[in-house]
Amino acid sequence: QTGRGPKRLMRYALEEKQLLGYPTLSAVVREVYQFKLEADRKADASGQPRKALSDCTWDFLTNRHGLSTVVQRRAWQLVQSAHRHIEAPDIAYFVDVLDGARSIDELSFFLYSREVLRRSVPSDSSAVPADCTSLSRSRELIDLLFADLPRAYGPACEDLARWAKKGDQMPTGELWRLVMETWRLCSLMLNAGKKRFSFEQIVLAFIQHDVFFHGTLRPREVVEAQEKRLGLSQDSHELRQVPVLPQATSLGKFLERFMRMNEVAPVLTELKVVGVSPDTAAQVCQVCTNCYSAFDAALAAYMQGLLHSDAPEDLAAHSSLAEHLFSFQAATQRGDPVESLFSLRSLLVILTAHQADCARQTGAVDARQADADLRAQLRVVRSHWEKKQGLAVTLEAPPEAAVTEPAPEPPKPAKKQVRLAQGAIGSRRLVESPEGPATLDTRVEMAQVDILLS
Repeated sequence: QTGRGPKRLMRYALEEKQLLGYPTLSAVVREVYQFKLEADRKADASGQPRKALSDCTWDFLTNRHGLSTVVQRRAWQLVQSAHRHIEAPDIAYFVDVLDGARSIDELSFFLYSREVLRRSVPSDSSAVPADCTSLSRSRELIDLLFADLPRAYGPACEDLARWAKKGDQMPTGELWRLVMETWRLCSLMLNAGKKRFSFEQIVLAFIQHDVFFHGTLRPREVVEAQEKRLGLSQDSHELRQVPVLPQATSLGKFLERFMRMNEVAPVLTELKVVGVSPDTAAQVCQVCTNCYSAFDAALAAYMQGLLHSDAPEDLAAHSSLAEHLFSFQAATQRGDPVESLFSLRSLLVILTAHQADCARQTGAVDARQADADLRAQLRVVRSHWEKKQGLAVTLEAPPEAAVTEPAPEPPKPAKKQVRLAQGAIGSRRLVESPEGPATLDTRVEMAQVDILLS
């Protein structure tokens, strides 16, 4: 924001004693969020797009301090303090949104959900710590937001059930993690295919007209949202057979109203990636899509198993997989080859790391399996290293007869492993596609997919 070079900016670096403590920083973040809500309301009323959080934060500091030099110092203090306390979930999410890792649409739903909880979900009479929320209020919020979206509502209820085993309350940070993971899951499922309106467009239209944060829309508000935000009149051809519900319309019912329209290819702006030609970008996106479609069913079964586990490492792996899966789907939809490839590779790395963790904990080792795994991973590393010019390091392939002893009798696979093995059959689709071999030599990466799903 300052427009100065790194050396000039270093004079704004603060000592540890000048940074904000966590309570003060958390209060400032809440004030920024409230400022953002008011800015969004004004933007919606004037028909302007909503600003990014970074712009709203700058405006917030400008309104409070006025002088540009003071604003710059306060901005650096806020950023450095946020990174100092980034281990706190609420601060980590603020940093993610501030640097653009989370979209404006996701932030809009997060702020909307906070207001719905504060205004429309009554507080408990029993004493609850300030950083916690009772399970009854958490359940009521999840019901209000997602009850009419059963495919996403089920996993959210399972997560709440795990917290119920520990007591009658949960950390508020965990509640917002659950809400936003459920929002991302809805986005993944409902954005599949080419539709006239995206999930984010419809949710934003719902939010913009629920000005009192009830969590539902009245019939008049539904008509206003579809006319002003989506450009559809009630007597249009698409909605002629879909009357407005006489009672309050939930978010799920509002989504169902528009997501079932005939599939229409959306008008997309051409995404230009520096150093990547349009043809290469399209090829990379197609390769990523083919690779993902080869193991998407098995990945869904695998993530479902992680979700039902009580082991912390399994739940952490599920959270990381869900985050990168959402990033991959979002990048693929906007045609970004760099982010699509990065997110898909991250998915495979997380899966590989989780398999290694499980093998280490159980002590399960197999010479032939280890040989196959390491060969595939070495091929990936070698192929990338050989493409780097000036890299003196070379990797020799292991001898073919690395394993000579007979392999032990494999144990009988568990039910989850059988489902994953069945899903692995689909991994041959990328190589055996009738359209010809995949471009950019993805066969090495597909070797890893077969290992992960075996």
